[in-house]
Amino acid sequence: MDRKSRQEFDLFKIAGVQIAIDYSWLVIFVLVLWSLSAGYFPEVHPGYPTSEYWTVGIVGTFLFFASIVIHELSHAIVGNSLGQPVKRISLFIFGGMAHLGHEPTDANAELKIAAAGPLTSFVLGVFFFWIPALFGFRHGHPMWASVFGTSWSAQDTPAWRCSTASSMARRAGSRPTLSRRGLGEAALSARAWIS
Repeated sequence: MDRKSRQEFDLFKIAGVQIAIDYSWLVIFVLVLWSLSAGYFPEVHPGYPTSEYWTVGIVGTFLFFASIVIHELSHAIVGNSLGQPVKRISLFIFGGMAHLGHEPTDANAELKIAAAGPLTSFVLGVFFFWIPALFGFRHGHPMWASVFGTSWSAQDTPAWRCSTASSMARRAGSRPTLSRRGLGEAALSARAWIS
């Protein structure tokens, strides 16, 4: 058995590209799910049943990783269309990676392949921002709206709270600690940057 098959398992193919998961990805999946469901959502949106926190946490976690797959898939699709074969995408503890068959020989092709991911992430970010407005989540379901990175005000976003908590801790002379809520906020902030 080769090294790759011991460390990864294949999920499915999209557009001829095999999507695989490294076993290390399971660690970050569980960590993001737990921190959103048991930390971030209960603290920021108190009063909901535990089952709803876990439901929203599962959806948020899958959207987080779906945005990584879509980002990497855009690199792969552009690469394949330019004659740079990409047959596999691996998800692992630090994100995802599109495996190029060989290095691009043309700088223009390399730029297009490299730019495809961030451009797709920008489009995803706009899409995720508008989902709560389209489905009425902003006013009736603030917890669901926060899955998509939008909420009532800028001060209620995970990124703002993370930076504010860190600033307050530094002013008080202590180091910020990483809690379940902090991990959940970091995951939502990371998804906002990724998508």
